[in-house]
Amino acid sequence: MVPPLDGRLVARRAKRGRRGCGTGHIFSNTPVTVGAFPTTVSASCQKNRPLWTVPAALPSALSEGRSNRETFMGIAVVTGSAGLIGSEAVSFFADKGLDVVGIDNDMRGYFFGPKASTAWNRDRLLRQVPGYRHHDIDIRDREAVHRLFAALGRDIAVVIHCAAQPSHDWAAREPATDFSINAMGTEILLEAVRDCCPEAPFIFTSTNKVYGDTPNRLPLEERETRFEVAPGHPYAARGIDETMSIDGSLHSVFGASKVAADVMVQEYGRYFGLKTACFRGGCLTGPNHSGAPLHGFLAYLMRCAITGEPYTVLGYRGKQVRDNIHANDLVAMFGSFS
Repeated sequence: MVPPLDGRLVARRAKRGRRGCGTGHIFSNTPVTVGAFPTTVSASCQKNRPLWTVPAALPSALSEGRSNRETFMGIAVVTGSAGLIGSEAVSFFADKGLDVVGIDNDMRGYFFGPKASTAWNRDRLLRQVPGYRHHDIDIRDREAVHRLFAALGRDIAVVIHCAAQPSHDWAAREPATDFSINAMGTEILLEAVRDCCPEAPFIFTSTNKVYGDTPNRLPLEERETRFEVAPGHPYAARGIDETMSIDGSLHSVFGASKVAADVMVQEYGRYFGLKTACFRGGCLTGPNHSGAPLHGFLAYLMRCAITGEPYTVLGYRGKQVRDNIHANDLVAMFGSFS
């Protein structure tokens, strides 16, 4: 496995009508755009893949599996824990003193092939993160998810939901599978939180693809090496914020399933009073990304550079530009919210 190149830029946030930079306090139920412009990719999922289950009897959160810290600070539950953002969250919250329970059944290996499998990263976390517990659960398995959350109960201090089908193209192959993972899987997790740990903040890794193709209607100027938003436009200096509408646009199947999840996370905050937040990330990168042609372009680009595989630039004469935010910076924002 060839580690990808790290990129590090600044993440921006919005706070109820006031714009600011970096980390800080973010109000509940507020969608936060991380990065400047939406991108377009694609994905899909196996129709008849069996759901993973957890044993009927799970060890108590107060006994087995606990790390040997004297002071128990609670449990961080991370879905998609072997992926780019999830694994950063595992390390971050473990370093903060929380016990970490990960949920990841390596669907990425199915989406994008064996080279994109996250099994190597799961094994790394089990070796390197003290007390880390991993569960091969499919987030669409309502019974298994609820059983795990019930076993952990109110010891859960925070839930970081990173599991997803992340590709536009793949979603178009199997729309039902994409929706079942991104939308229904999110609802299943929200219900588990509402039933078992309603005081725990629920952090959702949404996407800036919820804006669909609306950014294409911005006044773009073509320059020698890139496209830029015309000077003087409200988005020119700081990028797109949450005032951009998510309606009246072409989203892609993936974008639509993430919109459904994004809105449901907000609704569980407003309607049921959960402590929820949506972080609408753009291009995110870091050393733990299992890059593939359809997702994780910077990691995949570095793999091609090292192995000599050809790298294809798709469309727009190579002038599309993306800010890449380091996964650790994003997870630091999670920490500020939680």
